[in-house]
Amino acid sequence: DEGWRGLPPASRHPFFAGQRRLIMERCGHLNPVSLDDALLSGGYSAFSYVLDRHTPQEVADELKASGSEALSAAVTEWEACQKLWAAPRYFVVNGEVGAPGLFTDCHLMEGDPQRVLEGLLIAAYAAGTSQGIIYINGAARLAFERMARALAKAQAAHLIGDCILGSAFSFHVEIRRGPRGFVRGEERALLASIEGQRASPGTKLSLPPESRLWGKPTVISNAETLAALPPLIAWGRGGRASPDWAATRLFGISGPVKRPGIVEVESHVTLRELLFEVAAGLRDGRTLKGVVVAGPSGIMLPPESLDASLKALDVFAAGTRGVIPIPDGD
Repeated sequence: DEGWRGLPPASRHPFFAGQRRLIMERCGHLNPVSLDDALLSGGYSAFSYVLDRHTPQEVADELKASGSEALSAAVTEWEACQKLWAAPRYFVVNGEVGAPGLFTDCHLMEGDPQRVLEGLLIAAYAAGTSQGIIYINGAARLAFERMARALAKAQAAHLIGDCILGSAFSFHVEIRRGPRGFVRGEERALLASIEGQRASPGTKLSLPPESRLWGKPTVISNAETLAALPPLIAWGRGGRASPDWAATRLFGISGPVKRPGIVEVESHVTLRELLFEVAAGLRDGRTLKGVVVAGPSGIMLPPESLDASLKALDVFAAGTRGVIPIPDGD
């Protein structure tokens, strides 16, 4: 927060000044796999608060009241699973993100795996699930190593397992690694890969929550959705309404920009601000021909679209989390 030997605070650096880091607030500020560091910075306090004060339905209601449309859709699926009687019920974390330009979930699993685990516990409690599977891209070695170490420490502290923190809630987690290749991030391919089948993307609609993995009730969420839960719960502990920044989003900016990397910004930020302020524009003074917005429905946008807000991009490419500028001549 303060300058040091003539160096300005990181918060004033142009790369960070335009960001609002909430999901990633601990990334870079703690030892990623240290449970002690996570606890000292408030880790698992939101989860323990949920267990002490809320029923699963009350957790779902509080999260839906956050105002986040994407989160509201996920919670609706969790509620549907919660009402099913079949057992076991699975919670799958889709950490595949193998498509070009997508690396935000890997960054979260590398930078703050304990927060991802805490978010998973909160979501699993709200969904009434008892078994968790974290599926990680085979090429994401560091994400796998850190998630595995963080999981082992959480299990040793009885934060994951039977009767967690003396409650009636039990939840067990395992990590699966898929082969390389982004095709397994698609829902049907993801589930087929976990089941040991050939992972081919489907052309049909998503499978219903009541019959997914091994024909059992299953919900699927990504690491970013889960990592957003602890700060939202922490903010609402005093009965306060969720603030405007509840809609922050993570983006991976790559390609020929001066400052590539992972950024977290509010949804009203425009593509122009993202590329020319946070990422400092294109290298070598080149002009922009278009922007690839990568995601499940990635497309190319012309320069005229630069003043569209990041939230508006969902109309063109739902689930967009990667931004790659294409300069003239390429």
